Amino acid sequence: MNQLTQPVDGYFHLHFKVDDHTLPVDDLVKSLIGVKKVIANLNKELFQGKVKYQLVAFPPQKGTFLESLALYIYENKEVIGAGFGATVAFLETEIGKGLCKGLTGKEPRQIVEETAKATVTNLSELAQEHKKTFIAATLATSAACFLTKSSSEIKSLGLETEHYITALEGKNEIYEVCESNDKIQAIGFDLSENFPVTRQDYPKMFANIPEKSDSEDEWVIEKVNVSVISPTWSKEGRNWVGTFKNDDNKIREAHFKIEDDDFWLKVMNSELTDLDTGDKAFVQWARCRKKGAITAKVLRVIRYNSQEVSSPLSESEQAVAMGNLKYKGDDAPAEADFMHLLLP
Repeated sequence: MNQLTQPVDGYFHLHFKVDDHTLPVDDLVKSLIGVKKVIANLNKELFQGKVKYQLVAFPPQKGTFLESLALYIYENKEVIGAGFGATVAFLETEIGKGLCKGLTGKEPRQIVEETAKATVTNLSELAQEHKKTFIAATLATSAACFLTKSSSEIKSLGLETEHYITALEGKNEIYEVCESNDKIQAIGFDLSENFPVTRQDYPKMFANIPEKSDSEDEWVIEKVNVSVISPTWSKEGRNWVGTFKNDDNKIREAHFKIEDDDFWLKVMNSELTDLDTGDKAFVQWARCRKKGAITAKVLRVIRYNSQEVSSPLSESEQAVAMGNLKYKGDDAPAEADFMHLLLP
């Protein structure tokens, strides 16, 4: 992306209150990397990591020491175009709305009203020319609010978890700079001369970093062939047991629940006729491995033996169905480009 030839989609401001309008390069770089971590983590949580963007740091502006970062959102039809509904699907859920409001004090549609001066019933209805500014405003506002919240506020919002380790680390790095530099009297995240976090507040801004768990604890949505070992023909009954080929191409045993209403309707109406002692199912499930055990939620039974049952969930439906379960989709989350410092 040539960031100098397209309009800026949004800004994030890093505003240090210092008397002499200067800041050591090491302090500036460490703070910028901290901001990068916070925004990248929030992109993953709010937009499933789909948004690919570039952060560009401009020369410091007039002020005590004001560094403005321009947010450029990449043009990508799968994210900004036809796939925009999937990009914002999580923000349409009650969990997503609550997360956005907890971070910013505003629900997503309020951000739309402020950035686009428009009212929409669903975020997917947002006009094309406002999509990138909405995403940029959501990321920048969320990051600024995240950085102004104390450790106790972060914990009360339920954000002191392994899903936010990168953001928490970035936040701590910024306040390490503030605390170690006696000249930084306060810090803010907008253009005003109001600095919400003063030197006396620094100690309570440091977050507790939770321990990272094994990567196999992550949820993953995938389509797999399952050999049924022990079925349960009651929706509220015990878990099913079956085997499947894991990522390492080895046969693994899994315990799972089937949460596909169409499947259970066919069971209730005796429409599943192709049943055997060694049933095979092709399913779309959300799988998690914890403490050695593999558990899963079957979102759709696509085929049971030779019978077609349900259509797989679309990408946006997956986000809604999973709610607050963090998952890896078919595409790896886009990583943010590293920041470029434009020197005067």
